Amino acid sequence: MQEDLPFISVVISTRNRGATITTTIDSVLKNGYPYFELRVIDQSDNFQTEEAIQPYLKDHRIFYTHSKTVGLGKGRNVGVNQSKTELIAITDDDCEVPDNWLQEMVKALSTNPLIGVVFGSVLPGKHDGSAGFIPTYNCKVPILASDIQQKNSVRGIGACMGIRQSIWRVVNRFDEMLGPGAPFSCNDDGDFAIKVLLAGYYVFETPALYVIHHGFRTWKEGRPLARRNWYGVGASFTKHLKNGHFSLLKIIYYEWCVIILGNVIHNIVVKHRISGITPFFSFSKGLIVGMFTPVDRDTGNFCRPSLRPKRL
Repeated sequence: MQEDLPFISVVISTRNRGATITTTIDSVLKNGYPYFELRVIDQSDNFQTEEAIQPYLKDHRIFYTHSKTVGLGKGRNVGVNQSKTELIAITDDDCEVPDNWLQEMVKALSTNPLIGVVFGSVLPGKHDGSAGFIPTYNCKVPILASDIQQKNSVRGIGACMGIRQSIWRVVNRFDEMLGPGAPFSCNDDGDFAIKVLLAGYYVFETPALYVIHHGFRTWKEGRPLARRNWYGVGASFTKHLKNGHFSLLKIIYYEWCVIILGNVIHNIVVKHRISGITPFFSFSKGLIVGMFTPVDRDTGNFCRPSLRPKRL
């Protein structure tokens, strides 16, 4: 019976997208799932997004907040904190979701009460492949990770993500020093999954969930994007080592030696050219900088700049 279905909140954090976010909102509203609310957290430094969303606020399911915060992790925290539901679905402001997305998200999160994070596929929208690319993630088979050593098997991204609000609170939310717009400009989503696994909860990845991503990048933008991404990943891993979670050493070895160096060696041997070194240096830099960045021992998150101790 429909009365037995749980409510779910959709959280979208946006910044300076203007009216393009309405494409994302329209796709959510096309879902047939009967019980949901949609919360848009707008970090823009102009009013274009707010003006575009005004007509949608006649729908009692849609809520808008203009936030002075900056950073995707912060925006997501604001949205989740405002949500009135246990189940939370998260996507990005340059994505479209299918009309069964909320139904599949509820199903995935309800698979096991210990599931704290759900990831799905992020598929590319139409684009000119000769001019650039769209960051994607293709989940091919369902995987339920119940231990930190399985983290490398669940590598989803926040554009198609679900969480439980109670577990979000237990693990002290998204680290606001991570993610686009933050000092470490990536991996607020991957770091959250690590925290969930370290706390004894599960991460579930399923191909039944997907979104269409329209975040086109030119080939010239590819290297800076890889630099930012791997820098954030490296810093995140170091943070957990500083918190005493030495089980991540195996994960770091896998990322550094198998994924990154493996790709460099493959390019040298097969393609007879040196490429793929940007991730190596960026990941290494993130590890080093993360080592010297203060960590709040109570939350397990990096200290925000205003909370860092002053040098004497």
